[in-house]
Amino acid sequence: MMWPGVALLCSVAVVGCARDDGTLGDRDFVSESIEGRSLIPGTRVRLHFFDDGAVNASAGCNAMPGDSYHLADGELVIDSLGITEKGCSGPAGDYHAQDDWLLEFLLSRPSYTLDEPRLVLDDGSVTLVLLDREVADPDRTLQGRVWRVSGLVDGGFGVVFATDDPSALEFGDDGHVTIVTPCATGSAGYRVDGATIELSDGAIAMPACAADESSPVIDEHMRSVLADGALDHEIDASHLTLMRGDIGLMLRTE
Repeated sequence: MMWPGVALLCSVAVVGCARDDGTLGDRDFVSESIEGRSLIPGTRVRLHFFDDGAVNASAGCNAMPGDSYHLADGELVIDSLGITEKGCSGPAGDYHAQDDWLLEFLLSRPSYTLDEPRLVLDDGSVTLVLLDREVADPDRTLQGRVWRVSGLVDGGFGVVFATDDPSALEFGDDGHVTIVTPCATGSAGYRVDGATIELSDGAIAMPACAADESSPVIDEHMRSVLADGALDHEIDASHLTLMRGDIGLMLRTE
């Protein structure tokens, strides 16, 4: 199934040679402050550096994946970056212009200073201070909070929706998860084993859906994902992803 808004990649490359002084390992940084430029209110720069030397960046709209980067002679050297192509323009400002700036900034070989837990990048006109994401926005615990459904994953593609839909999960300390779909309520037993959540004895009431297009779709999808069996789960700050094969749920909490 193809969801609307699936992003395509185009490539932007920069050529250069430099001595490789290493990488930052598996680290995620978010912008804390910026001098020389303003960010659109409500947006932030995010940089994720991977163990294999890949990098991913964003400035609140499109993602910018890169296959390789390295630290050389006091500079952050990114060999190339792709950029997704999705529409993000709105009344808050020109998101695409901000994407273009970040792309150019990162490919300019900005100087870097790692002063734990901060990474400072400077291209001579803009100084960007980023804070380790785990310090700025720690991973939430699975239990003891309400996780509200914010999107669905189908066939490996995700779609995020902004509605007042009440769909949510709450994992209790007693080993039971409360389930609320747009059409019904229910519960299941659960057990966490590393990155796996094993659901059992699930029971969700018969659906009584509102007369709209989305409620039955979300209800059916949640039932499929939350059936008895194993789920992969990942928590990233206030975001929870639950996957059963190539279908899943995206959830958020406070």
